[in-house]
Amino acid sequence: MSLEPIWGIAATCAKQGIRHAVLSPGSRCAPLTLAFSRRPEITCHVVPDERSAAYIALGMAQQSDSMVALICTSGTAALNYAPALAEAFYLGVPLLVLTADRPAELIDRREGQTIHQSGVYGPHVKGSSVWPDLSGGDSVAVQAALFDVAGLISVGQALPGGPVHVNVPLAEPLYPQGEVVFSGSIPVVEPRKDADLSHAKMDGYAGRWLDAAHVFVLVGQFDYDDDLRSKLAALSHQEGVTIVGDLLANTHGVPRCTNMIEAILSSCPNAWSDNKPDLLITLGKSLLSKRLRTSIAMDPPSEHWHVEEGEDVFDTLGSITARISSSPDSFLEVLPVRPVTETACRWESLERDARVRMDCFFDDQEFGEMECVSGLLAVLPEGAHLHLASSMSVRYASMVLPPLGSVAVWSNRGTAGIDGCLASAVGHAMVSTASHFLLIGDVALQYGRNALWQSAVPDNLHIVVLNNGGGGIFSLIDGPSSQPECEAFFIAEQSITAESVARDFGFQYISCTTRQQVADGLKDLCCQSAEATVLEIHTSRETNRDVYQLFTKGS
Repeated sequence: MSLEPIWGIAATCAKQGIRHAVLSPGSRCAPLTLAFSRRPEITCHVVPDERSAAYIALGMAQQSDSMVALICTSGTAALNYAPALAEAFYLGVPLLVLTADRPAELIDRREGQTIHQSGVYGPHVKGSSVWPDLSGGDSVAVQAALFDVAGLISVGQALPGGPVHVNVPLAEPLYPQGEVVFSGSIPVVEPRKDADLSHAKMDGYAGRWLDAAHVFVLVGQFDYDDDLRSKLAALSHQEGVTIVGDLLANTHGVPRCTNMIEAILSSCPNAWSDNKPDLLITLGKSLLSKRLRTSIAMDPPSEHWHVEEGEDVFDTLGSITARISSSPDSFLEVLPVRPVTETACRWESLERDARVRMDCFFDDQEFGEMECVSGLLAVLPEGAHLHLASSMSVRYASMVLPPLGSVAVWSNRGTAGIDGCLASAVGHAMVSTASHFLLIGDVALQYGRNALWQSAVPDNLHIVVLNNGGGGIFSLIDGPSSQPECEAFFIAEQSITAESVARDFGFQYISCTTRQQVADGLKDLCCQSAEATVLEIHTSRETNRDVYQLFTKGS
């Protein structure tokens, strides 16, 4: 078998703009590994654990705002990519997955590392193909195969982005004898882009926008975007417009924007129904606040426009009446201007009340992890990146939510699993010079520790671990907490600390058990630490439960 076409895959990826590839060692993938490692335009990162590798690639793609390639060997190695690809699919993150495979004739013959890999990721990729048998040396067939790869890359890059998969069967010999050079032409396929909305296209919406007495602009999960923030700031002063964004919308600091949704709905469960708008406009991806999602689904507005690039529609709230395929920036750019007012809306008053309550809430509470999260968010430096693990980390942060300034907030809330929380934060830090802070629970840390098993852990990564000795979330949820099996089968109590993780992977380690130790440790971590650090906070599950229940009941 000639390896020259495989070198053509790497050349096509480079020309299509891919600059990072995450590789996991293996033999069957050797031609792909060598082809990519010899492309000067592509930086290759070696991560032995495939599940972690895929989440690291996801983080890299988010931070660099560009597609990242993933390469693994054949067999079950490919299956380990599946969780991260599902997350990338629902977050709209572009990844190119190249899985090495055995020749098709070896499938179902009990050959080692041989499974059914074609279409293995099902609907969780935007497109997939199988690299053809090019043993005949037909140059036309090679060009067609490379054009298909370029086309798939463009599909993954087109908005909304997502993962695409090329399964590459490879026959022996797998290792080249001497230098390999791809001599054919390299195809390029530009990703499809949505045309910006014109004023003419908005004519059908302009009248309803101006006639609605109360418009509720709700921003879901969205990357930190200065252009969008400035447009929302201008919009917030228009009469009858309420801007609301939860923690992952990255709208903190936008004037007159309501961000403390969880705190508001904890104190005022009927806030939505009592202030239901004439028109709801949603931007971005999923909403973090389950309370708000439930409120809207149970009492939907008469009109709901959803604005998002691309053609896929996820009607999470079950109330969309119009789908506008546009970037939020372009959409807000062409909206007619409503009268300007300085009159505060009802939601601004609710936000102020929630902030007053939060500012004094911990004064009379025992020391617990919710207070620790508030302390961390309060001392994050400007320009930092905050990564929130699923489960209680992101929930706590959405409740306490102090002003975050220019901090960018990230979380794997496409599928909301705990398996890649650490790895995706690592990926972000690997392609960034900013400071990255990860808030994560003890179970999620241990579950994902292989993400740190690589040649160089970035110094700009700092990890804050909430250790309550198990899956503490299950003591807070009404269902499992009321069952006699809760401790054994849901919380699954454990006594492992993060000290071994820090030691094994070269992190500085700080352990905290008191309020003062936490305050001092967080200050040092955020203001002085110049090396990768793990700060572990030990708390009582019982205290955490009591504080959480008191807060969520609005007392």
